[in-house]
Amino acid sequence: MTPDSASLAAQLNLKRGMRVWVSGVPQEIAAAIDATVPGLSIEAAPSAGLDAALVVVPSREALATALERLRGLLAPSSFVWIGWRQGALGLDSPQLGDLVGPGWLVDVEPLVLVPGWRATKLVPRRRERVGG
Repeated sequence: MTPDSASLAAQLNLKRGMRVWVSGVPQEIAAAIDATVPGLSIEAAPSAGLDAALVVVPSREALATALERLRGLLAPSSFVWIGWRQGALGLDSPQLGDLVGPGWLVDVEPLVLVPGWRATKLVPRRRERVGG
């Protein structure tokens, strides 16, 4: 999908009834997330049982901190979108997977959030899925 072909919420796989932690998201991206997803619960802080997270990070260090904060809090079928301003981390989506490494998450999908902003979808490895 391209940014013009579906709402950003749909591209991010955000659906009714999901609990989603959103952190560091610039206004231009927050405004692009379709507010018409009924029953979507945007959480102020991560907590156990999260279905998804959209975390925009300004640095590699912030990436590591955000991922560690989420560890153990995600529902079995959950996912994390890590976003960044293009060029800010000095890497692209395939390289983000290398940065995450062979740890508890695996990268599965790149996305253009809005022009100038990129994201990569990460999911827990099977061995890391609590209750799954």
